Amino acid sequence: MFHPVVKISLLLYFTALLVSARNFADDPRNAVQGLHLESYNEEQVQGCYNYNKTLGICFDIQRHSFELLKTTGEQIFVNHDLGPDSFLYQVLDLTFLGIGSSIVYVPKDIPKVREELLAFLALKKAGPSSEQQKNEDFESMKAHYQEAMSELHYTPEMQLLELLPEALMDNSTQLEILKPFYTLCLSLLSRADVQTPAQLKATLRLHDHQRQKRCTNMKTVSWHRRNECRGMCGPTCTCWSLICGDCCYHQGCYEHDRCCDVKGFWDTYCLLPFMYSFSCSSYGAYPKCLY
Repeated sequence: MFHPVVKISLLLYFTALLVSARNFADDPRNAVQGLHLESYNEEQVQGCYNYNKTLGICFDIQRHSFELLKTTGEQIFVNHDLGPDSFLYQVLDLTFLGIGSSIVYVPKDIPKVREELLAFLALKKAGPSSEQQKNEDFESMKAHYQEAMSELHYTPEMQLLELLPEALMDNSTQLEILKPFYTLCLSLLSRADVQTPAQLKATLRLHDHQRQKRCTNMKTVSWHRRNECRGMCGPTCTCWSLICGDCCYHQGCYEHDRCCDVKGFWDTYCLLPFMYSFSCSSYGAYPKCLY
Protein backbone atom coordinates (compact mmCIF):
# COMPACT_ATOMS: atom_id res chain seq x y z
CA MET A 1 0.00 0.00 0.00
CA PHE A 2 1.19 3.48 -0.88
CA HIS A 3 1.00 6.34 1.57
CA PRO A 4 -1.75 8.84 0.48
CA VAL A 5 0.85 11.54 -0.17
CA VAL A 6 2.79 9.13 -2.39
CA LYS A 7 -0.40 8.23 -4.25
CA ILE A 8 -1.14 11.88 -4.95
CA SER A 9 2.43 12.48 -6.08
CA LEU A 10 2.29 9.51 -8.44
CA LEU A 11 -1.07 10.65 -9.79
CA LEU A 12 0.26 14.14 -10.45
CA TYR A 13 3.38 12.71 -12.09
CA PHE A 14 1.48 10.48 -14.50
CA THR A 15 -1.03 13.25 -15.26
CA ALA A 16 1.82 15.61 -16.15
CA LEU A 17 3.42 12.88 -18.24
CA LEU A 18 0.17 12.32 -20.14
CA VAL A 19 -0.32 16.05 -20.77
CA SER A 20 3.27 16.35 -21.95
CA ALA A 21 2.82 13.42 -24.33
CA ARG A 22 -0.37 14.92 -25.73
CA ASN A 23 1.29 18.30 -26.23
CA PHE A 24 4.21 16.62 -27.98
CA ALA A 25 1.86 14.73 -30.28
CA ASP A 26 -0.19 17.86 -31.02
CA ASP A 27 2.86 19.95 -31.91
CA PRO A 28 3.15 19.80 -35.74
CA ARG A 29 6.93 20.01 -35.45
CA ASN A 30 6.89 16.57 -33.84
CA ALA A 31 4.56 14.89 -36.34
CA VAL A 32 5.88 11.86 -38.17
CA GLN A 33 4.92 12.63 -41.76
CA GLY A 34 2.76 14.87 -43.91
CA LEU A 35 1.22 18.33 -43.70
CA HIS A 36 -0.01 19.58 -40.34
CA LEU A 37 -1.85 22.90 -40.20
CA GLU A 38 -2.33 25.15 -37.19
CA SER A 39 -4.12 27.85 -39.18
CA TYR A 40 -5.65 27.91 -42.65
CA ASN A 41 -7.56 31.02 -43.73
CA GLU A 42 -7.17 34.08 -45.96
CA GLU A 43 -5.27 35.92 -43.25
CA GLN A 44 -2.80 33.23 -42.19
CA VAL A 45 -1.65 29.76 -43.18
CA GLN A 46 0.63 28.24 -40.57
CA GLY A 47 1.95 24.77 -39.89
CA CYS A 48 4.66 22.27 -40.73
CA TYR A 49 5.39 19.72 -43.40
CA ASN A 50 7.29 16.67 -42.17
CA TYR A 51 8.86 14.19 -44.53
CA ASN A 52 10.03 11.99 -41.66
CA LYS A 53 11.12 12.31 -38.03
CA THR A 54 14.36 14.08 -38.93
CA LEU A 55 13.42 16.23 -41.94
CA GLY A 56 10.67 18.81 -41.87
CA ILE A 57 9.95 22.47 -42.55
CA CYS A 58 7.57 24.91 -40.87
CA PHE A 59 5.92 27.98 -42.37
CA ASP A 60 3.93 31.06 -41.44
CA ILE A 61 2.23 32.70 -44.43
CA GLN A 62 0.42 36.01 -44.01
CA ARG A 63 -0.72 38.72 -46.40
CA HIS A 64 2.39 40.83 -45.96
CA SER A 65 4.90 38.34 -44.63
CA PHE A 66 6.39 34.90 -45.19
CA GLU A 67 8.47 32.82 -42.84
CA LEU A 68 10.15 29.45 -43.33
CA LEU A 69 11.66 27.71 -40.33
CA LYS A 70 13.39 24.53 -39.35
CA THR A 71 11.40 22.33 -36.98
CA THR A 72 13.79 23.53 -34.26
CA GLY A 73 12.45 27.06 -34.76
CA GLU A 74 15.58 28.34 -36.49
CA GLN A 75 14.73 30.76 -39.28
CA ILE A 76 15.51 29.81 -42.87
CA PHE A 77 13.76 32.67 -44.65
CA VAL A 78 11.91 35.76 -43.43
CA ASN A 79 10.18 38.41 -45.49
CA HIS A 80 7.86 41.14 -44.23
CA ASP A 81 6.91 44.75 -44.85
CA LEU A 82 8.73 47.55 -43.04
CA GLY A 83 6.60 50.36 -44.38
CA PRO A 84 5.67 51.99 -47.69
CA ASP A 85 7.88 50.62 -50.49
CA SER A 86 10.24 48.90 -48.06
CA PHE A 87 10.61 45.37 -46.74
CA LEU A 88 12.90 42.94 -44.94
CA TYR A 89 14.32 39.96 -46.83
CA GLN A 90 16.38 37.60 -44.69
CA VAL A 91 17.99 34.32 -45.74
CA LEU A 92 19.50 32.41 -42.81
CA ASP A 93 21.92 34.94 -41.26
CA LEU A 94 22.10 37.26 -44.29
CA THR A 95 19.77 40.25 -44.28
CA PHE A 96 18.62 42.53 -47.11
CA LEU A 97 16.26 45.48 -47.28
CA GLY A 98 14.02 46.36 -50.18
CA ILE A 99 13.80 50.05 -51.02
CA GLY A 100 11.36 50.75 -53.82
CA SER A 101 12.44 48.36 -56.55
CA SER A 102 16.02 48.11 -55.26
CA ILE A 103 17.52 45.79 -52.69
CA VAL A 104 20.50 46.46 -50.41
CA TYR A 105 22.58 44.24 -48.16
CA VAL A 106 22.51 44.93 -44.42
CA PRO A 107 25.98 44.50 -42.85
CA LYS A 108 26.17 41.98 -40.03
CA ASP A 109 27.18 44.64 -37.50
CA ILE A 110 23.76 46.30 -37.86
CA PRO A 111 21.48 44.90 -35.10
CA LYS A 112 18.53 43.03 -36.63
CA VAL A 113 15.89 44.90 -34.65
CA ARG A 114 13.20 47.03 -36.22
CA GLU A 115 14.48 50.40 -34.99
CA GLU A 116 18.02 49.78 -36.23
CA LEU A 117 16.82 48.44 -39.55
CA LEU A 118 14.56 51.45 -40.08
CA ALA A 119 17.47 53.77 -39.27
CA PHE A 120 19.66 51.95 -41.80
CA LEU A 121 16.79 52.08 -44.28
CA ALA A 122 16.44 55.85 -43.83
CA LEU A 123 20.16 56.25 -44.43
CA LYS A 124 19.96 54.27 -47.66
CA LYS A 125 16.86 56.10 -48.82
CA ALA A 126 18.81 59.33 -48.54
CA GLY A 127 20.93 57.96 -51.36
CA PRO A 128 24.61 57.04 -51.79
CA SER A 129 27.21 59.75 -51.42
CA SER A 130 28.61 59.06 -54.88
CA GLU A 131 28.13 56.97 -57.99
CA GLN A 132 31.08 54.86 -56.89
CA GLN A 133 29.38 54.13 -53.56
CA LYS A 134 26.19 53.20 -55.40
CA ASN A 135 28.09 50.71 -57.55
CA GLU A 136 29.88 49.29 -54.52
CA ASP A 137 26.56 48.81 -52.70
CA PHE A 138 25.12 47.06 -55.74
CA GLU A 139 28.09 44.70 -56.09
CA SER A 140 27.99 43.98 -52.36
CA MET A 141 24.30 43.13 -52.58
CA LYS A 142 24.87 40.76 -55.50
CA ALA A 143 27.78 38.99 -53.80
CA HIS A 144 25.89 38.52 -50.53
CA TYR A 145 22.70 37.45 -52.31
CA GLN A 146 24.66 34.78 -54.16
CA GLU A 147 26.24 33.77 -50.84
CA ALA A 148 22.76 33.47 -49.33
CA MET A 149 21.59 31.26 -52.19
CA SER A 150 24.71 29.12 -51.83
CA GLU A 151 23.96 28.62 -48.13
CA LEU A 152 20.38 27.70 -48.97
CA HIS A 153 21.65 25.15 -51.47
CA TYR A 154 23.19 23.18 -48.60
CA THR A 155 20.22 23.56 -46.24
CA PRO A 156 18.49 20.13 -46.06
CA GLU A 157 15.02 21.58 -45.47
CA MET A 158 15.14 23.22 -48.90
CA GLN A 159 14.62 19.78 -50.43
CA LEU A 160 11.02 19.97 -49.20
CA LEU A 161 10.11 23.23 -50.95
CA GLU A 162 8.64 21.40 -53.92
CA LEU A 163 6.69 18.94 -51.78
CA LEU A 164 5.28 21.63 -49.48
CA PRO A 165 3.26 23.52 -52.15
CA GLU A 166 2.02 20.20 -53.53
CA ALA A 167 0.82 19.23 -50.06
CA LEU A 168 -0.91 22.59 -49.61
CA MET A 169 -2.59 22.20 -53.00
CA ASP A 170 -4.18 18.97 -51.81
CA ASN A 171 -6.44 21.06 -49.59
CA SER A 172 -9.87 21.38 -51.19
CA THR A 173 -9.98 25.11 -50.42
CA GLN A 174 -7.32 27.08 -52.27
CA LEU A 175 -6.50 30.48 -50.79
CA GLU A 176 -5.29 33.53 -52.71
CA ILE A 177 -2.51 34.24 -50.20
CA LEU A 178 -0.91 30.92 -51.16
CA LYS A 179 -0.19 31.96 -54.77
CA PRO A 180 2.66 34.34 -53.84
CA PHE A 181 3.98 31.69 -51.43
CA TYR A 182 4.13 29.09 -54.20
CA THR A 183 6.06 31.64 -56.26
CA LEU A 184 8.43 32.19 -53.34
CA CYS A 185 9.09 28.46 -52.93
CA LEU A 186 9.87 27.88 -56.59
CA SER A 187 11.94 31.07 -56.80
CA LEU A 188 14.11 29.98 -53.87
CA LEU A 189 14.52 26.51 -55.37
CA SER A 190 15.59 28.01 -58.67
CA ARG A 191 17.90 30.71 -57.25
CA ALA A 192 19.55 28.26 -54.85
CA ASP A 193 19.78 25.58 -57.55
CA VAL A 194 18.15 22.95 -55.34
CA GLN A 195 16.99 19.74 -56.99
CA THR A 196 14.43 17.65 -55.17
CA PRO A 197 16.06 14.22 -54.58
CA ALA A 198 14.49 11.34 -56.51
CA GLN A 199 13.35 9.54 -53.36
CA LEU A 200 11.50 12.65 -52.19
CA LYS A 201 10.17 13.49 -55.64
CA ALA A 202 8.57 10.05 -55.81
CA THR A 203 6.13 11.19 -53.13
CA LEU A 204 4.86 14.07 -55.25
CA ARG A 205 1.34 13.63 -56.48
CA LEU A 206 0.95 14.76 -60.07
CA HIS A 207 -2.12 16.96 -60.10
CA ASP A 208 -4.62 16.60 -62.90
CA HIS A 209 -5.09 20.23 -63.90
CA GLN A 210 -8.26 20.54 -65.94
CA ARG A 211 -7.15 23.81 -67.52
CA GLN A 212 -4.25 22.00 -69.17
CA LYS A 213 -6.80 20.32 -71.43
CA ARG A 214 -8.33 23.65 -72.47
CA CYS A 215 -5.27 25.68 -73.41
CA THR A 216 -2.12 25.36 -75.46
CA ASN A 217 1.03 24.28 -73.68
CA MET A 218 3.46 27.09 -74.50
CA LYS A 219 6.45 24.77 -74.42
CA THR A 220 5.09 22.99 -77.49
CA VAL A 221 4.58 26.12 -79.60
CA SER A 222 7.61 27.22 -81.63
CA TRP A 223 6.65 30.93 -81.61
CA HIS A 224 6.55 30.91 -77.82
CA ARG A 225 9.90 29.13 -77.62
CA ARG A 226 11.45 31.82 -79.80
CA ASN A 227 10.01 34.41 -77.41
CA GLU A 228 11.35 32.55 -74.36
CA CYS A 229 7.84 31.45 -73.39
CA ARG A 230 6.78 34.89 -72.14
CA GLY A 231 3.54 34.54 -70.25
CA MET A 232 4.28 31.02 -69.01
CA CYS A 233 5.07 30.87 -65.30
CA GLY A 234 8.73 30.05 -64.70
CA PRO A 235 12.14 31.29 -65.85
CA THR A 236 12.47 31.31 -69.67
CA CYS A 237 10.88 28.04 -70.86
CA THR A 238 10.96 26.22 -67.52
CA CYS A 239 7.34 25.64 -66.57
CA TRP A 240 6.31 26.19 -62.95
CA SER A 241 2.90 24.55 -63.22
CA LEU A 242 2.37 24.81 -59.46
CA ILE A 243 1.83 28.56 -59.78
CA CYS A 244 -1.13 28.65 -62.16
CA GLY A 245 -1.84 24.97 -62.70
CA ASP A 246 -0.46 24.52 -66.21
CA CYS A 247 2.17 25.59 -68.75
CA CYS A 248 -0.10 27.97 -70.63
CA TYR A 249 -0.19 31.75 -71.06
CA HIS A 250 -1.17 33.79 -68.01
CA GLN A 251 -1.41 37.56 -67.96
CA GLY A 252 0.24 37.86 -64.54
CA CYS A 253 3.21 35.80 -65.70
CA TYR A 254 3.47 37.84 -68.89
CA GLU A 255 3.46 41.11 -66.95
CA HIS A 256 6.20 39.80 -64.64
CA ASP A 257 8.24 38.73 -67.68
CA ARG A 258 7.92 42.23 -69.12
CA CYS A 259 9.13 43.72 -65.83
CA CYS A 260 12.20 41.48 -66.04
CA ASP A 261 12.77 42.53 -69.66
CA VAL A 262 12.78 46.21 -68.73
CA LYS A 263 14.31 46.24 -65.24
CA GLY A 264 16.68 43.29 -65.35
CA PHE A 265 17.20 40.36 -63.01
CA TRP A 266 18.45 42.29 -59.96
CA ASP A 267 15.48 44.63 -59.75
CA THR A 268 13.01 43.50 -57.09
CA TYR A 269 10.15 43.75 -59.60
CA CYS A 270 11.84 40.83 -61.36
CA LEU A 271 13.71 39.10 -58.53
CA LEU A 272 10.93 39.07 -55.91
CA PRO A 273 7.53 38.85 -57.64
CA PHE A 274 5.86 37.51 -54.49
CA MET A 275 6.35 40.97 -52.94
CA TYR A 276 4.05 42.71 -55.41
CA SER A 277 0.61 41.10 -55.28
CA PHE A 278 1.33 38.54 -57.95
CA SER A 279 -1.59 36.53 -59.30
CA CYS A 280 -2.07 34.51 -62.47
CA SER A 281 -4.35 37.19 -63.91
CA SER A 282 -2.25 40.25 -63.04
CA TYR A 283 1.00 41.45 -61.49
CA GLY A 284 0.92 44.29 -58.98
CA ALA A 285 4.18 45.87 -60.14
CA TYR A 286 2.95 46.21 -63.73
CA PRO A 287 2.95 48.62 -65.56
CA LYS A 288 4.87 50.69 -62.98
CA CYS A 289 7.94 48.55 -63.64
CA LEU A 290 8.09 49.72 -67.26
CA TYR A 291 9.01 53.29 -66.33
